[in-house]
Amino acid sequence: MDPMEKRAHILVVDDEQAIADLVVNLLVAEGMDALAWARRCEELGAGEICLNSIDADGTTNGYELTLTRLVSDAVRIPVIASGGAGHPRHMVEAVTAGGASAALMGMIGGLMNLCALFCRPFVGNLADRCSKYKVTFIGAVLMTLACLGYVFAPNPGVIFAARIVNGVGFACCSVCLS
Repeated sequence: MDPMEKRAHILVVDDEQAIADLVVNLLVAEGMDALAWARRCEELGAGEICLNSIDADGTTNGYELTLTRLVSDAVRIPVIASGGAGHPRHMVEAVTAGGASAALMGMIGGLMNLCALFCRPFVGNLADRCSKYKVTFIGAVLMTLACLGYVFAPNPGVIFAARIVNGVGFACCSVCLS
């Protein structure tokens, strides 16, 4: 499929206000395609563009690199790739092949925070029953293992598992060190 026929969610945010939050059909939306819209937002003073490919979002198969490259080349402001990441290499590809200034891994990133949030009460009870130093040490070991999982992950499933382990480790350390 031609990248100009794909749908994208362009969120343009300035330091002070959101200028636009628009679902764009790249062929025709209000008579303006995504590249023209990105240029227009830049003219209006946008500080950056967060470009989310609706078609790639949630797939964990990688960003829409062609679309990201087209928008990145069309504007002078930073473009943040969003939607589709499932592996750290996808972030590298978004910056190198896609020309993005940065990349988001929202679904995978949020998993650690949710896990840490739900584990904190259980870790707090555990820390009350045994040594806080032991719980902190366990947390540090889990976070180290998670980091190794990020580096050597062969597939998105390992990344998800590493995020969960990282969340539990973070919960252990944050409860005991607070």
